[in-house]
Amino acid sequence: DAAETVTVSLGGGTATWEPDTATLTLENVTVSESIVINTAGSASVTVTVCLKGKNEIDITQYDDGTALLSNQDLVINAEGEAELNITAMRENAWQIGIQSLKSVTINGGTISINSEYRTISGEASTNINGGTLKLHNINADCEAVYGNSAVNIAGGKVTVESPNSVAVSSNGN
Repeated sequence: DAAETVTVSLGGGTATWEPDTATLTLENVTVSESIVINTAGSASVTVTVCLKGKNEIDITQYDDGTALLSNQDLVINAEGEAELNITAMRENAWQIGIQSLKSVTINGGTISINSEYRTISGEASTNINGGTLKLHNINADCEAVYGNSAVNIAGGKVTVESPNSVAVSSNGN
């Protein structure tokens, strides 16, 4: 049996979850809550977030947290001139912009992240293949972009500002 696709109104736009492909499409969404994609079971899947239009996530009101979090490999794709703006700037909080408990891969879009802690964190790796990224963190105890085994930037335009710490870090290559 194929699981049913679900579309909901969210923050002035729509969010569509396609369980058969593990794809979340965000279209013109503005939210002040974390978006957490936690796939059930132990099977390894790749979760895809497809951006359409202008999307915003602001979790500044919370003490800690991640704006966009997945427990699986996370791939972010964008249609046309799609945007994702994330604000996670509560002072002295452990806030992260985008995090995967496995790998993060960004293939396109205009993505702007302002965070107290990390902007992008892949517990396995972080891969940037395209898009325009403006990443800024302010915490002196952590890097702006992190990939445990690797950080790979193979395309796109990436600007990283980390005035109080290392901009990009990996325990691998």
